[in-house]
Amino acid sequence: MYFELIVIRWLSSEIRIFAYLKNLPLIASFLGLGLGCALAKRRINVFSFFPLSICTLCLVIAFSAQLGITFLPFPIGDYLIVGDVTGGFHYSTILNKLWALSKFLGVIVAIFSLCVGTFLSLGQKLGQAMEQFPPLSAYTINILGSLSGVLGFSLISWVGWPPLAWFSIGFALAVVFADKRKWTVLIFSATLLAISAGPQKALWSPYYRIDVAPMHAEEGDSQSDIVGYNLNVNHDYHQRMLDLSDGSREIKATSRARPYYNLPYRFAKPELVLVVGAGSGNDVASALRHAAEYVEAVEIDPLILRLGKELHPEKPYSSSKVHIVNDDARAFFKKSHKKYDLIVFGLLDSQTLLSSMSSIRLDNYIYTLESLKEARNHLKYGGTVSLSFALVETWIQERFYRILQEAFEQEPLCLATPYDAGISYLVGPTANRNYIRGQTDLETMVINDRIPKTQTPLPTDDWPFLYLRSRSIPFAYWFTLSILFLFSAIFTKKILSSRPASKSHFLKSPLLTYMFLLGAGFMLIEVKSISDLSLLFGSTWIVNSVVISAILLMILLANFFVIKLTPQSVSWVCLALTCVLAINYFLRPDTLAGLNFYLKSILGGAIIGLPVFFAGILFATAFRDVKDVPTAFGANLLGALVGGILEHLSMVYGVAFLNLLALGLYLLSMCVLYRPGWLMLTPATRRITGNV
Repeated sequence: MYFELIVIRWLSSEIRIFAYLKNLPLIASFLGLGLGCALAKRRINVFSFFPLSICTLCLVIAFSAQLGITFLPFPIGDYLIVGDVTGGFHYSTILNKLWALSKFLGVIVAIFSLCVGTFLSLGQKLGQAMEQFPPLSAYTINILGSLSGVLGFSLISWVGWPPLAWFSIGFALAVVFADKRKWTVLIFSATLLAISAGPQKALWSPYYRIDVAPMHAEEGDSQSDIVGYNLNVNHDYHQRMLDLSDGSREIKATSRARPYYNLPYRFAKPELVLVVGAGSGNDVASALRHAAEYVEAVEIDPLILRLGKELHPEKPYSSSKVHIVNDDARAFFKKSHKKYDLIVFGLLDSQTLLSSMSSIRLDNYIYTLESLKEARNHLKYGGTVSLSFALVETWIQERFYRILQEAFEQEPLCLATPYDAGISYLVGPTANRNYIRGQTDLETMVINDRIPKTQTPLPTDDWPFLYLRSRSIPFAYWFTLSILFLFSAIFTKKILSSRPASKSHFLKSPLLTYMFLLGAGFMLIEVKSISDLSLLFGSTWIVNSVVISAILLMILLANFFVIKLTPQSVSWVCLALTCVLAINYFLRPDTLAGLNFYLKSILGGAIIGLPVFFAGILFATAFRDVKDVPTAFGANLLGALVGGILEHLSMVYGVAFLNLLALGLYLLSMCVLYRPGWLMLTPATRRITGNV
């Protein structure tokens, strides 16, 4: 689990395409672990290749910039990606398109293969270790290990250690299990030395790789005065720290930024200001310059806040008028009861996903219809909202226009600004054309008449895909997943066909089919649980770590339940799981949002945690008597791989649909149990479950 998390984290930071296809390495890890477990009894020691495979993967990631794969040409289709993910590649000819697609697929397949190979070797070791214990004891130890990995990863995220430290810890643990320790120590040491020789200036927050560079008064002259700082996250431009105070030195960036940051205050004279997505402090400094008496600054990333405190030229976070809240903006809307004269949405763009198991981006729940209605509840009577976004596609301009119009029941005033390709949407009593009549500079910025009428679907909490044009799986996603699924199927068949003849019925065994379906269904339950709890408690790294840890603890509870009570039938469990999945489909998370924290925690945890518990009982009941533990566990992991692919259907049908999809998979698993020759798991039929 630890290696899985750090590989996913580093990949998405250094090779930008994996920030948007973040569950591909997750799928690769499940494929590798599943097949590795299936090879636990093979004579060939696949684990001996682990040092070579993990070190090769590390070096590819560490030197991705030198290899020219940090920014890959990406067939975007209907999915909007903000940031220079494509590296400025323009598809001007058919040959260019084919080259772009070939490079994209080549790198994706190569890294996917490296990930599979790495976790294949770990999977064999895992399977061999699990054979040393009774099935449920082995599974319990494995879950405890996974929990330790999650907690360890959370700790290094909190302290902000760099990848060199991540892998130093991981390699130290891996050496304990190595067969050829001297050779393993040598290759690990050489890899760490190579990583340490690379650029080490980057800072690491719980969410991003962050690079800070000074801005000089004379562009290109590093000896001239520092007038601000550029802040890049994961190799993409993110924001600047600028001195826009009266009398500050004027440079190209400040001349464009000044009218943008002053814009909300030409429509309002607020005393109480809320800034969500406060970043390093530009919006906060602007509020202070315009005589705000109290400024609430909400920012999710603690390191960006720290950099703002230390480096921002105007030192806005040092003001006694500023109250800093390190939290998710959506969570703040739910927790706070304050009302403000002005709410400013900074240029929010997370550039990362909510979780490695989900297609939902970190900031998606900020821009849903429900979220903006919650923001409206924090406005004083006659208050104003200013929402700005860097918009490169006309359809997303129209989406913001319509969602603000519906949430605030007023047509927003849309102004194109010269800063960061931003468009500012203003809603309030003065945000109209009559108010700006005669103000030539503002009149020329109005683009309301140029907003297209495309009628794209509006983001909601159930379909929060702001950057997705329509309810569909983008070409880049389904094409890439199809290629990798085909690759995985061929690879799986090749590996399994090499098993001893006595095990040749791997793909035909009803028990393994059952375990496979349980794995697919459980992955969907896990993804849905993370999304729902993020809505209830916020999308912070702490919440995600707690949620994943809670899921693992719920699995442990299910294991202990089966060990202590030894249920003889799973009929009641199937019925209970069906009921809670149906309830989860109809009962949306925002239903509980108005409750106090403790009641919300109890009810939310019960409704969302019970499917995990009942699904855990189903798995544990089947797993406790299997004779070939690694093979059965491998089948379950391969099922989780398929569940990770099926999760993308939420882009079409919404997040709640995952409940129905999971329910369908569990019902299908019940059909496998009830097929001729297969009865429920009772003492009389447990010998069948051992015939793997």
